[in-house]
Amino acid sequence: MEYKINFIKKILASFKTDSIAFDTFYTSLWHITSKCIGFLIPYFIAIKYGVSDQTDAFFIAYAVIWFLCVVFSSAGQLTLVPFIAEKKSKKEDLNVFITNIIKTSFFVILIILIIFLVLSKFFLNLVNTSIQRDTKAIFDFILILSPTVLFYTYGGIFEGYLNYHKKFWIYPLSLAFRSLTIIIIFLLFSTKLNIYSVAIGYLIGEFVLLLNLYFVSVKKLGYKFVSLLNEDTTDRLKHFFKIAFFQIAFTVLTAINPLIDKTIAFIFAEGNLSILEYAEKIYLIFYNAIAVIFSKVLLSYWSDSYFLEPMSNLRNKILDASKKTILFCLPICIIVFLFKFSIANIIFNRGNINAEQVMLIASLVGVFIYQLIPAMIFKIFVNYYVINKLTTFLLATSVVRVILNVFFDIICINLFGIIGIVYSTLIHTTISIALFLLYFYKSNKVTP
Repeated sequence: MEYKINFIKKILASFKTDSIAFDTFYTSLWHITSKCIGFLIPYFIAIKYGVSDQTDAFFIAYAVIWFLCVVFSSAGQLTLVPFIAEKKSKKEDLNVFITNIIKTSFFVILIILIIFLVLSKFFLNLVNTSIQRDTKAIFDFILILSPTVLFYTYGGIFEGYLNYHKKFWIYPLSLAFRSLTIIIIFLLFSTKLNIYSVAIGYLIGEFVLLLNLYFVSVKKLGYKFVSLLNEDTTDRLKHFFKIAFFQIAFTVLTAINPLIDKTIAFIFAEGNLSILEYAEKIYLIFYNAIAVIFSKVLLSYWSDSYFLEPMSNLRNKILDASKKTILFCLPICIIVFLFKFSIANIIFNRGNINAEQVMLIASLVGVFIYQLIPAMIFKIFVNYYVINKLTTFLLATSVVRVILNVFFDIICINLFGIIGIVYSTLIHTTISIALFLLYFYKSNKVTP
């Protein structure tokens, strides 16, 4: 018995010497835990409210707000990390740099939000008669959720700050607190406020997430909010926002693809969007636990490597990581595909979801899961181009991707129904990866 214990200890000790592998594994455990808790939110929505015009209204509103959250937070989650690595290597003050990013972005985001709300109200009133859906409920949800854009953006900045310092597990732990907050508010107020309790829960939950990330940054890493802004700092901020602009533009065109998918599903037929959302949430458990974490851990380590090692080492790491992701994800995809009906039945075969809807959710999950492989590789190469600040190329490829997405969405949904949306995503993501590889090999003259 003692021999077995020592053997396990040796394995764990050797595993820990590989910092990237250990951080990825440890953070993934936290992220899987937090995402499983987070999955209870759409589960409760499905059981309580089923598939209806009201659930469609909430999901389309959330998709719109989530689009804005992803767009603005990307500067902190991705672009900020290589900048921190660069400044750290030059022993510059990170507190001044990060504080001024927060202050500079506040009024910009606030103005954009106000303009967005005005335009949303105008657009929804304009299309109210033509789509014959509950557009008032959509705007109400958008209005309630709109402050989460600010909360999530600043959460992204502190997430990037924590990720650079290899505190990867803090964010998924904070996500767990956020999800628990949403669930508690839902359970307390769902009877009185109906599905609006979920929107209010998200609003408060995102604020809890931001507070937790901020206080950990202060207590664990010594972050201080400072007021200094000199000419030198202003020049550096301009450089950051110039690079971040292309990153944000790339994120806009990347994040708009799911929004396009959900808008087309929303218009196509009542209930389609809710079915798509429920299936996607199962897929996102795997995606967030694997692709997102793997991406963030590698971004931090590779950002350090960029300034300390030859460029060829980074390129080899990119290729090696891509090959390993395929080998790692393929068995997961096959297992989920084989048990998709069992998974959907266990989760959704209850409450206000009928058997036919459960079968459709299962079919969507079976296709969704194979998106995991191209999504992983896509994120790895995005990291490479972000570290090298080749965001103009990312922007160009994202334009192509949006055009392809609209084209294949329209064709596939008419040929295959709602499952065609997932086929479309698989096609345009794979084509994007092909473009990434082509530019990667051509620009760096790397031989396969």
